[in-house]
Amino acid sequence: MTASRVGRIALTLTATAALGAAAMTGAAATGATRSFTATPGDRLAYSVARLSAPAGRVTLRMTNRDDIAHDIAVRGKKLAKPKRGRIVGTGKVSTVTVTLPAGTYTFYCTVFGHESSGMRGTLKVRA
Repeated sequence: MTASRVGRIALTLTATAALGAAAMTGAAATGATRSFTATPGDRLAYSVARLSAPAGRVTLRMTNRDDIAHDIAVRGKKLAKPKRGRIVGTGKVSTVTVTLPAGTYTFYCTVFGHESSGMRGTLKVRA
């Protein structure tokens, strides 16, 4: 990869945790949305290395503004198997949605060599 290669990847984290009381009363669930953009550079990386979200349904949405294919995936000890979005090209969106209990997870690109080159981060899910 040369220094002239510029990667632009936008990552949006949407987290919605349905609280027990909210579910029982019909009240609106709580959650958070955070948007991130990549810093141009010559290495494979998301614009963030650390994310946090409340426990519950979590959606990671990665918009690929790079000239090569990428995706977004999540793995962790509390998941039976990793969950992944589609591998997408320039201008397309890869989305993965998973219900997560409190714990620490890894989000990463599954395209060969991308994670080992730095395209990964930590997702902390709090109770």
